[in-house]
Amino acid sequence: MVIRSSRISGSIFLFFFLLMAIPSISFSGEIVVQPGKFDHFDLKLPQKLSAGEKVTVEVTAVDAFNNIIANFSDSRRDFIVSVSGSCAVTPSSLPSTSFIKGTAVISLRDTAAETFTLTILESGSTVPLQVRDIQVVPGKLSALVVRGPRAVPAGEKFDIKILAVDSFGNTVTDPIYGKNLNLLFKGGADPRIAGDLTDFRNGVGTVTLVSEKAGKFTIEVRDLITGGSGSSEWIEVVNSALSAFKIMVPKEIIAGEPFDVSIAAVDAFGNIVKNYSSVGSGVSITATGQARPFPSTISAYEFVNGQAKSTLRYDTTESAHDIALTITEINKKNTGTSDTIKVMPQIPTKYEVTNPESAVAGQKFRIKITAYNQIGNPIKNYNLIGPDVALNATGSGKLTPSRIPASEFVNGSALVDVQYNRSEAFTIMAEPIQPVRQVEKRAAEKAPLPEKEQVPVRKPEAEAKSRIMKTPAPAPQTQQMAKIGTLDITGISLVETQKKSVVTIHMPGLVAGAKIKFTARSIVIAGKKWVVVSITPAASKVVEPVKFDSATVGRIVIEDNPDNAGPILIKIENLKSAQFKVSRSDKSLIVTLAR
Repeated sequence: MVIRSSRISGSIFLFFFLLMAIPSISFSGEIVVQPGKFDHFDLKLPQKLSAGEKVTVEVTAVDAFNNIIANFSDSRRDFIVSVSGSCAVTPSSLPSTSFIKGTAVISLRDTAAETFTLTILESGSTVPLQVRDIQVVPGKLSALVVRGPRAVPAGEKFDIKILAVDSFGNTVTDPIYGKNLNLLFKGGADPRIAGDLTDFRNGVGTVTLVSEKAGKFTIEVRDLITGGSGSSEWIEVVNSALSAFKIMVPKEIIAGEPFDVSIAAVDAFGNIVKNYSSVGSGVSITATGQARPFPSTISAYEFVNGQAKSTLRYDTTESAHDIALTITEINKKNTGTSDTIKVMPQIPTKYEVTNPESAVAGQKFRIKITAYNQIGNPIKNYNLIGPDVALNATGSGKLTPSRIPASEFVNGSALVDVQYNRSEAFTIMAEPIQPVRQVEKRAAEKAPLPEKEQVPVRKPEAEAKSRIMKTPAPAPQTQQMAKIGTLDITGISLVETQKKSVVTIHMPGLVAGAKIKFTARSIVIAGKKWVVVSITPAASKVVEPVKFDSATVGRIVIEDNPDNAGPILIKIENLKSAQFKVSRSDKSLIVTLAR
């Protein structure tokens, strides 16, 4: 115990000895160090900006050791802030008074994905106090921009570019996969995807399309993952090169009568070649028959937007037959053939006799005879295809001549000098001497041609200048029509005065003693008045409704009983209110409408 105590005492002694040997320490007063002279500006901003994002930048005045100069506002200096590219800076000037505790604030906003330079220099100086390059990156995906050619030929492949962009049109390089794209086509063309939809590279994707159908269309593209979408401008698929012609023709025409055709120049895909008038050489027209259509050529300039409408005529004296038209590009091999056209011969169905109001017995006077075909047009080549014409008078005298050769007709009409030997009122009738042939049908049926029949037209001499006799095309005969005792209706004529209209129903077999029953009644059909005459027994050879140039009598329709056992109904459209009666005369029934 004693030893330990002596050891502790010695340690304490040593500590105090050392303490007395250390000299004493003294401290001075606090020193405040001020920043040095202004050297440059320090900027506080992010390394990258997003397009369209507004960023606040702190501009701090510092000395060479980056110490903040808190009283910089007292320096009375002005500075200019400038930026390059599309960036906008606010404000563009910084007076020293705008610095608070050594720091001022500016804002930057750039809508373009680019790198721009921020420069700050003192007014009047060209030495920058601060220069900083700042990168602007694209914003978030906002839409897809679809770009294609304005026009492409039909059948040729073409590329569509699709760009992923932000709301300011900057290309966004975020990954977009082709399998997630949905394409929708709108418009008149019919495009299809030729190949696979590729993934986007650097924000750009490509799709290859082709359309065989001409027309305009747009493309709508949608990314099913991000929802980004966009549409293209109108893309027009135009026709490719001329390949053939399409021809629209009527199923049936009449020889010598004009008919309309439509011709379209088309490419290999059936599109109309709209620019044919500028690239084509015109077409020639041929027919499979013995004759040649007129006109036989059509110039290229007659094609409007690739189509031409023309009126042709096919002159032939052949019997009914089928033809087809062929269109051929002049000096080239492009062709087109029409459907079959049935060519019907012209059939004289009506003769019109025009004569003066008065004449002197035994002296010549001139009349005009015009032959009309089944559609009511003059038969201009009657001298080649028509039979001779017989002239008959309704009076008791003799008309000379009584026969007019077909060769006397020019453009469908004949001018003839005739004379009549009695002083009385009479009318002149014209009819074919030989029945008009219905070539194919009658030959096939081996049916006899109808006998010539005189169709009188009763009309006072002083009431009209024109007399008309209608010789309808005979209908095919049946066994019952050929029976003895059948009364045939062969034609209908009309004579009008100021107070009455006389409709004559011609029945050559109605000789004295022939038994016939007829009745008449008035009915209203669809608001129109009709006089209906029922005749038993009778058969009709008038195959189509009769129409006269009359203000009082409209259409005359004959309804034939299918078994020809009668009755035959003759419906006369009454355009003006009138009283009617039916009477019988030699070879005809007469319906008188008195106003």
